[in-house]
Amino acid sequence: MSDNGNPSVSQITLAQVAEVVRKHYGEDIWQAVKIGLAVVLSLSLTGQGNCVVLVYEGASGQGKSITIRLLMSDRDSTARYLIRIDDFTPASFVSHAANRKASRLQQIDLLPRVKDKVMLT
Repeated sequence: MSDNGNPSVSQITLAQVAEVVRKHYGEDIWQAVKIGLAVVLSLSLTGQGNCVVLVYEGASGQGKSITIRLLMSDRDSTARYLIRIDDFTPASFVSHAANRKASRLQQIDLLPRVKDKVMLT
């Protein structure tokens, strides 16, 4: 327990998370969050040769953004595995800009920035 009597982060169970998400956002959002957590946890699999992709789609107001916000990191220890990017094009993954140095391309190109991370968009 933490000093204020609440469980520490390491003591929170998936059932407790489910209960809170269902209470505030409903069953549909909980199902979307649960699947999103599975994608995040797939980063811990060894020998994974390909990326795991999950695309939430649906009409405006159906919970895509709230699901992504619920998956966002709130601490440095997990922030290194999650990256939020909202504005990008297919070309932004690898720009091949001839007028930029290779070191600058590492900062510009999305591909190096999302390597070994979950991109939330």
